[in-house]
Amino acid sequence: MSATLSRTGRCLARPSQRTWSWEHGQRRRLASSAAALRGQNMVEKIVQQHAVDLPVGHRVLAGDFVAVRPRHVMTHDNTGAVMGKFGSIGVAAMHDARQPVFTLDHNVQDRSAENLRKYAGIEAFAAQHGVDFYGAGRGIGHQVMCEEGYATPAGLVVASDSHSNMYGGGGSGGCCRRRRRQGAVAGRLCRPPRGQGVVLQRRQHQHRRHLPRQVHLPG
Repeated sequence: MSATLSRTGRCLARPSQRTWSWEHGQRRRLASSAAALRGQNMVEKIVQQHAVDLPVGHRVLAGDFVAVRPRHVMTHDNTGAVMGKFGSIGVAAMHDARQPVFTLDHNVQDRSAENLRKYAGIEAFAAQHGVDFYGAGRGIGHQVMCEEGYATPAGLVVASDSHSNMYGGGGSGGCCRRRRRQGAVAGRLCRPPRGQGVVLQRRQHQHRRHLPRQVHLPG
């Protein structure tokens, strides 16, 4: 056991690493026991519903690593990079062509021959595999996912950028994935986040004009 000196010169014992590890393990076990007694939140229930190869009787809780099969996977202009990744894994057809959705929305103002050729290639790839395709000008990809009924209550949607959490507004689970990992669209590894409770309280002030307020939550 090591020791250190306090400001007064007294010798203070410092717990050994072994003692700290035991106490840390105890706290983790108590936390796990408390989690097992509570019910699942919405995110945990959605992940549970879309998880694959779970042990019998396993309840998904925040912090678990589980394999999931999303209901839909959305890519946008980055589908060009996804096409290259898909071609490199050595398969000729998609396992489920109804799962991916292609929406072109990022660089729609670029009318150069190069970008139009890229867009045409994505559209041809979608037609070849029977994937739902929404071309430039149809709208923002996440908006399309909601309007066209892909992001539905209790569903799980993986999309290409950080705005994917907006699907939660419709009761769906939404998470993002980097473009080069979107090539294998059948499944992915998921870790449900810990839930955060937010209570909004408004205090009325006399002789003050009430202005609209916005609350920004990081995604």
